[in-house]
Amino acid sequence: MRIAIANAKGGVAKTTSSIYIASVIVSRGGRAVVYDADPQSSASLWASAAEQTAGPLTFDVLPANQATLRQLAAGSDPDEWAIIDAPPQGPTLDMAIKAADFVIVPASDSPMDLQQAWSTLDMARMSTPAALLLVKAERSTKAFHDTMDALNAMDTPRFDTIVPKAQSYKRSLGTNPHQLGEYRDLVTELQQIAGKQETMQGNYQPLARPVPFDDVLRQQNKTSKTADEPLVMLSLRIPVSLKTRLKTTAAAHDLPMQQLLRAAIERELDRLGGDDEP
Repeated sequence: MRIAIANAKGGVAKTTSSIYIASVIVSRGGRAVVYDADPQSSASLWASAAEQTAGPLTFDVLPANQATLRQLAAGSDPDEWAIIDAPPQGPTLDMAIKAADFVIVPASDSPMDLQQAWSTLDMARMSTPAALLLVKAERSTKAFHDTMDALNAMDTPRFDTIVPKAQSYKRSLGTNPHQLGEYRDLVTELQQIAGKQETMQGNYQPLARPVPFDDVLRQQNKTSKTADEPLVMLSLRIPVSLKTRLKTTAAAHDLPMQQLLRAAIERELDRLGGDDEP
């Protein structure tokens, strides 16, 4: 089976997912190869670091370009799992999706990640079955529950497996992972998909219109614990570069700066587990 791990946004655990999926497959007696098609070569760097420190990975990591992926699409060993760590954009991403039997779109529980994930999903599903994998998830936060509500409201195809935000995954770069955690469940789902692969081809239906970033923020604001509270003036010093980003993002999504800043503060407090004042 050929699997592409793709998202137009970086920092969503594409390489981590590629390495862990291959590790689980090999641990179950299968054969796997990771094709590193990302210009940052993160998977190749991971393999090199592991070989120097923790022992070589139990599978090959090979550099890949459009020609490599074209050959892969033309035919591959049916008993071998090919995992493509795809680039964020461009013709190589298109080729990775076309070469794959299934596309995994990892995304964290943030509105910006969801926006990119929906776009990538819709593009991928025009030619290849695809589903979202929620990663870096913090189940106790409001952001997580808002994300799940948005995914369910949009009927977004996704895996039942949810990969949490955990130090074990953050520290695993450059290692030969043995504690494979939630990725064991993910591979079980993939093996079930592989058995149904023929029936899934050609069943593309476009996703409903992705919820815009500002709509997600407005929904968060409606359900905010502080939505009906009186407002107070707060003096806050921030770097000029951060203010520029704030203004640019607010303008791009037609949002008041105060609303965007308030949503960001609430999300960070939820992430840190900040308690409400008595």
